[in-house]
Amino acid sequence: MAHQPDWSIQTRVRQDIKYSDAEAYARKMQDIAKTSTWHERQQKFEVARDNIRAEDRSNFELQLANRELKERRRCRLRELLQSEAFQYEQELAKKGLAIYRDKL
Repeated sequence: MAHQPDWSIQTRVRQDIKYSDAEAYARKMQDIAKTSTWHERQQKFEVARDNIRAEDRSNFELQLANRELKERRRCRLRELLQSEAFQYEQELAKKGLAIYRDKL
């Protein structure tokens, strides 16, 4: 029975080492989980920021396209009005009439 106290101490030491290793592993896993959570949040917010940037970019492109469309419509309307005015003057000229323009 002389070996009994020594065996109990060695068993307890092995058990303490096992628990210590388990606690270290649990802390390591918690740290990894925290890091993973942080990266997931960053990625989620990055996707949201990218979506906002893409929406802003598309809105800007739409504004440019609308501005260009308005300019083209104005240009076509000006050309139409000028051609109608020229046609009207031609019709008046055929009848021997003209438009009086006061040039100051």
